[in-house]
Amino acid sequence: MTSRIYTLHKTSAYPLGAYKTDKGVRFSFETGTFIKCGVLLYPAGMSAPIKIEFPSWTKEGRICAAEVRFAGTNIESYLSDSEGRGLRYLFFTDDEIFPDPYMQDSDGFGSFGQVTSPFSRLSTDKYVNEEVFAGTHYSDSLLYMVHVRGYTAHSSSGVKDRGTFRGLIRKLPYIQSLGVTGLILMPVYEFNEIIYAPDIIKKEDDKPVRVNYWGYAGGYYYVPKHAYSASGNPVAEMHEMIDAIHKAGIEVILQFMFKADMTVREITDILRFWRDRYHVDGFQLIGTGLPINDILSDPILYGCKILYDEAISMSGDKINPEHGYLDSGYMTDIRKFLKGDPNSALNASMQFKNADPSTHPIVYIARQDTMRAVDIVSYNEKHNEDNGENGRDGIDYNYSWNCGFEGITRKKSIVELRRKQLKNAFAMLLTSQGTPLIYGGDEFGNTQFGNNNPYNQDNATGYIKWTKSAFGTDILDFVKNLIKIRRSHPSIGADHSFTGRDYLSYGYPDVSMHGEELWRADIGPTSHDFGILYYDRYSDADDKRLIYLIYNMHWETKNIALPKLKGGSRWVIAATTDELNSLENIEDAKESLHISIRARSIIILENQGTVNDRKK
Repeated sequence: MTSRIYTLHKTSAYPLGAYKTDKGVRFSFETGTFIKCGVLLYPAGMSAPIKIEFPSWTKEGRICAAEVRFAGTNIESYLSDSEGRGLRYLFFTDDEIFPDPYMQDSDGFGSFGQVTSPFSRLSTDKYVNEEVFAGTHYSDSLLYMVHVRGYTAHSSSGVKDRGTFRGLIRKLPYIQSLGVTGLILMPVYEFNEIIYAPDIIKKEDDKPVRVNYWGYAGGYYYVPKHAYSASGNPVAEMHEMIDAIHKAGIEVILQFMFKADMTVREITDILRFWRDRYHVDGFQLIGTGLPINDILSDPILYGCKILYDEAISMSGDKINPEHGYLDSGYMTDIRKFLKGDPNSALNASMQFKNADPSTHPIVYIARQDTMRAVDIVSYNEKHNEDNGENGRDGIDYNYSWNCGFEGITRKKSIVELRRKQLKNAFAMLLTSQGTPLIYGGDEFGNTQFGNNNPYNQDNATGYIKWTKSAFGTDILDFVKNLIKIRRSHPSIGADHSFTGRDYLSYGYPDVSMHGEELWRADIGPTSHDFGILYYDRYSDADDKRLIYLIYNMHWETKNIALPKLKGGSRWVIAATTDELNSLENIEDAKESLHISIRARSIIILENQGTVNDRKK
């Protein structure tokens, strides 16, 4: 078939999408059983599109594919506009017109929450980065999850280009200061945030009643979110952001929500594309029934971090060893222990010290689909009224405790108890085995006002509020110190399991538990207190330090046995969640000391005066 402007030529069916050739563009897309199929081209400067119907010889199975070659010598005038952005196009079948599901660039999506008429664009992305970013092992990692828009959209963020990829770049110095090694980004592909059809919109410029703020939906998986772009060029800004994150020494891990009916090929093609084109370091996969075995066996994704919601026990030469899982059981057990529930000490103690490093558990006290960390010490019940579902959405029981008053209060005694409880939560998280994950903003007490499922809250509820307060600054400083303590002790977040034995005859077991008596911790149904002692030498033969973690979630002061130290070494407090905890009032016994731990508090002790003190 010929024309004065173009000719059609036979081409291969795969890969799907649009790709530039030497003489034009190769188009390929799935048409199903429709009779008519083709492409609408919108070259820059033309008032009407060029409609090209593909003849029957372009169809193979359910795929329609053809190369469109343009006549003349000035081919580039058809393929890109004055700014170098690629040709706009749409596909059609019979009476339906739609964007390319495999498009790698886009146009017309507009601002977040705006009903738009999108176009596909031919990708002109020529970005090349030959640098290889070295990732961080799970045992040394600190993960940090953020929503690109929500992280800086609030006016208190104080950055230019709020709610965009560039806005996130401007917050990287702060993220670096926390010691973050991996940044998990909630969906950044082009998802449809419009929950309801346009006919519910009250006025032409109004947003719909609700939007899909989080982005957990299908979409155009190969193109970055246009609304997150400050310049209107999401492809360029995605490269810019990933480069900046890598230069900050941080890995990029992207969340992808896949539908249950997607095939292995569809999923692995998407992950391969982002790995190859944007050099991302890992993926968190969300969805039911995903072909996780096939994903972990994919040779291109080998060495790329793959996070999932279930533990993976697969192994072998062809299985990607960089798999991890988000341990929701940890969150539940720790929240129960934090609030002082009966029958919680046993599970909490196991969570603190018994993680299996071969499965790379990701441990957390809060994430995007739960109450915020500060909210679990401020609310007894979820408060999802603004979501518009009459309270039916979100988890009903959050293992939270409001410390005596539901929601925001200025009562000093309650505020101080919440401060201590929030510090307790972070002390538990950051002294646990496994890889810790912090949801962005939790480290300084950002609240969602009790909403545990703000999937449609594109507002202050879903955003990070950066307004400084004495409360938030105190929590942040405490968290930063905990991270330093964690990094300084190889026993915390170790890459090996613990035995509870002195199998190298060092004089201490690798880990031991203590209660009111040495070596005998009470973790029965009514217990709320115990101590865990690690000897760092089992993780580093040259490191002869001890770290003693003492937890008391009881509402009364408790006495915990304190081992006597040898060779002139002494115990010092590295951190405590209650400043009235002290080493001054210690009861001396024949074989051990006893330290009083105030109600609902944690104390972290280190020994000093040995061969090597705590690393800086």
